[in-house]
Amino acid sequence: MEFISGSRKPVNTIHAIDYEFYEELHTVIEREPSSMLDPEMLGLFASIGIQKGKPFAPDERMKKLLVEALAIRPRLDGAQLYPNSSWNAASWTAAMNGSGTAARAAAISTPGPCSSTRRR
Repeated sequence: MEFISGSRKPVNTIHAIDYEFYEELHTVIEREPSSMLDPEMLGLFASIGIQKGKPFAPDERMKKLLVEALAIRPRLDGAQLYPNSSWNAASWTAAMNGSGTAARAAAISTPGPCSSTRRR
């Protein structure tokens, strides 16, 4: 068995919230086996022009509709993640965009390149 280290390799786990989202989705559908999704989900993606083995090339009308769909997507602003808890979506949003206390603490505690050998 081979283990691959992902250390110090940047990975973006936050998806785009504009038209690029659909291009990202098409990339995933192209790269992954079709069996990773059920037929209903594959049919849903096909209805907006995202199919394995076919180019994603929506016309201007469809692009406009896809962008409008993103604008009215369900929002989590203010939603509680757990009943009777102070954990809410805003806390996670702040952490993810780098403005929250947790994000600042992580940035301070994360060692930089060669931090174990640097002395100040």
